Parts: sequence; structure tokens; C-alpha cells
Amino acid sequence: MLHKWEGRPMAWEPRSGTKARYYYRGERVGGQVRKVCYGSGRRAAMMARQDAQTQAARAKDNAAAQAAEVELEPLERLSMESDEQVDLLMEALLLAGGFHQHKGQWRKRHGSHNESTAPARGQGPGQDWPPKAGATGRPA
Repeated sequence: MLHKWEGRPMAWEPRSGTKARYYYRGERVGGQVRKVCYGSGRRAAMMARQDAQTQAARAKDNAAAQAAEVELEPLERLSMESDEQVDLLMEALLLAGGFHQHKGQWRKRHGSHNESTAPARGQGPGQDWPPKAGATGRPA
């Protein structure tokens, strides 16, 4: 006998004292799952067939979904590898650009903390200001 709840087939169950079997199904009523009897006649047989068809369709859908997962698995793996490579490249570019990570956030280094990427003395912006006497500031 099947004993599944929430609108799924329950099964034909014999009742003591009779030879008849009764069809039961679990259905949600008022937020609770209740066992609902559909009897032993044509209505019960119709409900059992309907439940069997629903269950077969659900099994077919599950099989198709699993096949799609298997088919997409290599693409997912490739996507994850590409993502890791992009992350490494981004991290390398940020580090080369003078950034560092602080508590998971990328921040620009300031001051003497990052002497390797700082311009040499006299070559940074504003180092040639004020202009020397006689300099026009225009290229010759």
C-alpha cells in the first residue's frame, strides 16, 4: 500500500469486516493534511486512474529534468572554471593597480603603504608646479 500525503495517491485499503477496498487520498484541508475516502465504486476507480496518470506525468517530468541536468553539467563546470579565472584576473589587476582587500572589500592604498606603485619623486602630478621662471607650460 502507498501512504503518501498532500494530494498524492494513497492507495486502495481494505476495511475490516468487508471484502471491499476503499480508495483514499491525502488532501490539504484548512492547512492540515486529511485522509479523504473516495469509496469503492466507479468514482474511486476514476480517482485512482487520475492519480496514476498524474503520478506518471510527474515521473516523466522528473526524468526530463534529470536528463537536462546531466546535459548541462559540463557547461556548468566550464562556467564555474571561467568564473574562477575571471576572479583571479580581476584580483591581479586590482593588486597591480594599487588596491588591497580590507574585510572583503577592495580599497585603494594611500600614502606610503604602497611604495611599489607610487610614482618616483618629482614625476607625479603637481610635481612641476609652480612652473620655473621662463617656462610657458607649452611644448616647445
